[in-house]
Amino acid sequence: ANIGRMAAHRSRALALVAALSAALVLAVVLCTRDGRSDAPERFLFFAPSAPSTPPPPPPPYVALRDAAPARPLIGTAYNDFRLWGLGDAAAEAQYEALLAANFNVLTAENACKPAAIMPTRDAPPDFAPCDRVLAFAREHGMRFRLHVIGWGEWNPEWMVQLPSEEREDALLDYARAVLLHYNGSGDYVDVVNK
Repeated sequence: ANIGRMAAHRSRALALVAALSAALVLAVVLCTRDGRSDAPERFLFFAPSAPSTPPPPPPPYVALRDAAPARPLIGTAYNDFRLWGLGDAAAEAQYEALLAANFNVLTAENACKPAAIMPTRDAPPDFAPCDRVLAFAREHGMRFRLHVIGWGEWNPEWMVQLPSEEREDALLDYARAVLLHYNGSGDYVDVVNK
């Protein structure tokens, strides 16, 4: 019985990969049909300032995610400042404490985007920043939104510059690598953005 369930799960997963792949191809064609995207350069070298989050108020402080009686899902974006090399450990700890106390859904702001995971074609994907956000979410009992498999402005420049007949295969290979790496780890997956 267990083998049958595993086979059914695998079959559904493969069907999902096929459907996601088709959606990604369409998105890349629509988002990059002019053959140009200068957005990755604009964003990859942007270094935001360290968060300036105030300490939580003293008790009887009620965390945002616990304030409503039905405990709705309250999400936020996690900006992994280590991705940008900002290294203020105290500010980062305070920022993470506020996220953990107030939210129950976490989306990586940039760490899981294509240009962050695979900025060059010749190197293997670097999942470490995205993995850190996932680990943080799990450590704090939060749901995780994998954001995003394909995004015109965050597709790596090397992929955007490929001839269209190669671009489709490159994006499909990338999508498969991400989906296999995070096989079932994300509670939600944003497949295509813009």
